[in-house]
Amino acid sequence: MIKREHELKEIIKECNLLVKAERFDELMEYYTENTILAIKPGKIARGKEGIKRAFIKIAQHCNHTIVPKKSRCNWLCIIDNSYGTSLIGSEEKV
Repeated sequence: MIKREHELKEIIKECNLLVKAERFDELMEYYTENTILAIKPGKIARGKEGIKRAFIKIAQHCNHTIVPKKSRCNWLCIIDNSYGTSLIGSEEKV
C-alpha cells in the first residue's frame, strides 16, 4: 500500500508540473477517455479532448500563470459511477 501511495504522489507531482508548464498534450497521457473533470459545480469536461480544452481555457483565464496548490486532499481519483452523472447534479460541458 505504501508503495502505491508513493507512486500516486509522484504521478500527481508530475501532473502538477505539466499543468504549470502548460504541457497539456503530455498531461493527457494521465487521463482516460472516460474521465470527467469537475471544474466547478455544474461545469464539467469529458474525455481527453474536453479536459485539454478546459485546461487551455483555465490557463488563458489565469493569464498563463497556473500554479497547482496542495489542498487538504492529497490525491485525485476517477469516480466509477454506474448511475451516470445524474447523481453529481446538472452539468454544463466546457
